[in-house]
Amino acid sequence: MADETQAVQGEAAGPVKNKKVNKLSLDELSRKIDALEKGNQIKSKYYQHLVLRKKELQP
Repeated sequence: MADETQAVQGEAAGPVKNKKVNKLSLDELSRKIDALEKGNQIKSKYYQHLVLRKKELQP
């Protein structure tokens, strides 16, 4: 019984998969950066990687 409930919880609480930073378009990068800024997550590594990638893509 306990094994069944743990299995159900593990599936529901699985990690959210992010698309690889290098595969995001400039528009997608901007949307993700804006969402993280609104959530006040500008110190996260993911945010920092997005900003670096956006700088690389801009002409």
